[in-house]
Amino acid sequence: MKKLFFIFYLNIIFIFAPIQSLAESLNDIYEIIPDVSQCYEGILKQTEKDKALNELNRIRDLLNLPRVIYDSSSDNQTAQASLIVAANYNDVSHHPPSTHACFSEDGADGSSSNLYVSVTWRNEPSLQNDFPETEAFIIGYLIDPGVESVGHRRTILDPFLAKVSFGRVDEVSQDQLRIITGSALKVHHLEKQDLSQSTLSFVPYPCGNFPIELVDKDWYWSFSVLSRRESTYYNYKVDFSQTAIRIAPSTASSISGCANVEEVKNRRNWLRNEEPMLISNVSFNTTSIGLSNHLQWKVANIQIGKAYHVEIRDVLVEGQLKDYEYDVVISGSTSNPSNNSSIEGGGSGGCFISTFYKFKY
Repeated sequence: MKKLFFIFYLNIIFIFAPIQSLAESLNDIYEIIPDVSQCYEGILKQTEKDKALNELNRIRDLLNLPRVIYDSSSDNQTAQASLIVAANYNDVSHHPPSTHACFSEDGADGSSSNLYVSVTWRNEPSLQNDFPETEAFIIGYLIDPGVESVGHRRTILDPFLAKVSFGRVDEVSQDQLRIITGSALKVHHLEKQDLSQSTLSFVPYPCGNFPIELVDKDWYWSFSVLSRRESTYYNYKVDFSQTAIRIAPSTASSISGCANVEEVKNRRNWLRNEEPMLISNVSFNTTSIGLSNHLQWKVANIQIGKAYHVEIRDVLVEGQLKDYEYDVVISGSTSNPSNNSSIEGGGSGGCFISTFYKFKY
């Protein structure tokens, strides 16, 4: 049996990935199963909303970011947006036209959210329980594979993010050979976190002891400075044009949490413990996606389970040069045993699976 995947990227995730099988499996996800042919979004179980929230807060805990709460008042928007995505999986848009199948005003409003599409094809019907796990959607937004702006990551790692709403709609074809999942995560709210008492100084990714399932070693690492605690917008006065990045094996005997509470106060020489890793694809901007400053890069030949020291020098923050440093180790075992899903897809029973992502920013 084969499952075919492909990958696109907009600000939407398209993923042709593993899916769970029949109506019995859908009963684990929904109070009432959706019916896309009738433009009915179904009723998602509270347990699935909790999974999305808990996974997002697990990620934010690792980076010392304040936890977010669930916004049930936006559930209809995210459910209707997910329905539009599932019904128009070949033409997903943040601004769906009224001619789109299953269009609604609430769905159009909810489509400003992060959007995700999963499509799985199989050669033969299967009783295997394969629907994408809700946690995998959140991991997909974090890694943001193929999205040069890593805009989804920036929204869910925004220190000012206070609440989210999650929706999904699954459809199984009559012959059980195709499953489509549309999903939406609303992250745009007027209400923001109160950071007036926060000691957070910067937002790195990855940082500390970071689980392997939350990282693609070949994709972008990133860094943002929290210079102002009034609003995410006021953090744009950060200039990375003269910044130097150095990553080298760490001399730390152990690494636990992410040390991102303050910048380096006293400049010292670069640590010369070992040869630095090769850094490439460096870029930066001050666009208003999450925090209004952003630095990203790729690093070659990172080894799982090995500790690294990251130094970021000469960041011009509101006219003052500042330096930052932290340690990171990509942990080879998951820190969440209940979540064995992978954004890159996977399978069982000898099935071949390919994955298709589509983001849009």
